[in-house]
Amino acid sequence: MASRFGADWYDNPSLNRLLNNYGQLELRKGKDKLTKLGRSFSSGAIIAEQTFGFWTSLFGTNYEKVLWVPHARDLLPHALPSERDIKAIRIELKMIRDLRNRLAHHEPILMRHSLWSDYEVALKWLNWIAPEVEAWLKSSSVDRFPEVYKANRL
Repeated sequence: MASRFGADWYDNPSLNRLLNNYGQLELRKGKDKLTKLGRSFSSGAIIAEQTFGFWTSLFGTNYEKVLWVPHARDLLPHALPSERDIKAIRIELKMIRDLRNRLAHHEPILMRHSLWSDYEVALKWLNWIAPEVEAWLKSSSVDRFPEVYKANRL
C-alpha cells in the first residue's frame, strides 16, 4: 500500500476511490476504532485494525490490474514467480479465510478431510510473507498442530 499510495496510504483519496464499498467501510471501521481508543494513525496501527477479510479481498479480480499485477513480487516477496498465480492464490486465500472463520467460531475442524493440506498451505503462505516467522514456528513449541492432528487421527 505504501509503495502505491504513500506512507499515509490509509488517508490517500486515490486508495479510497480504488476500494469498493466493502473496502472503504472496513478501512473506515479500523480508523474509527483507533480514534475511539485514542490512538494515533500509523501504517502499522491501521494494518493491525483491518480484518482478514479486508486483506484477502484485495486479491479479488477488481484489484488485480492495479494491485496484483504491478506489486505481486512486493506482496509475496518470498514466493517463486511460478507460485504467484493469482487464480490459485484466490483459492488458497479463500480456504485459509474459511478455516480461520471455523476456528474463530469454535467449530470442530479435526475431521476436515483436507486439514493437513490446509495446514501446509497456511505454512507456505507464512513462509512467503515472513520466512523467519515460519522457521520460528516450526522450531518452537508454539505450533502444536502436528501432534494434535496425529493424536486425533488414530
